[in-house]
Amino acid sequence: MQNLEKENREHSLYMNNRREISFTGVRDILSFDEESVNLITAMGNVAIKGKSIKIGSFNTDTGDMQMEGRFNAIVYLDDSSTKQNFFKRLWR
Repeated sequence: MQNLEKENREHSLYMNNRREISFTGVRDILSFDEESVNLITAMGNVAIKGKSIKIGSFNTDTGDMQMEGRFNAIVYLDDSSTKQNFFKRLWR
């Protein structure tokens, strides 16, 4: 039952002055470093690029996440083939 609830939760994104981001509906963190974060959300995969990125908190039960840093790009990706080609162009 708990997995079904996780699958159906909504997703939202709030950014404040390109310095703080709050997400809901985050399912997992695929990768993370100071310049990029790749997430799985209720609305698909999300790629975030910036500088000095830090994850302030991530609650795996609720899917809530807060990050801070200097954010330059946020991109939603739909399938893995598009994702690979897009990353090659975006991260050049």
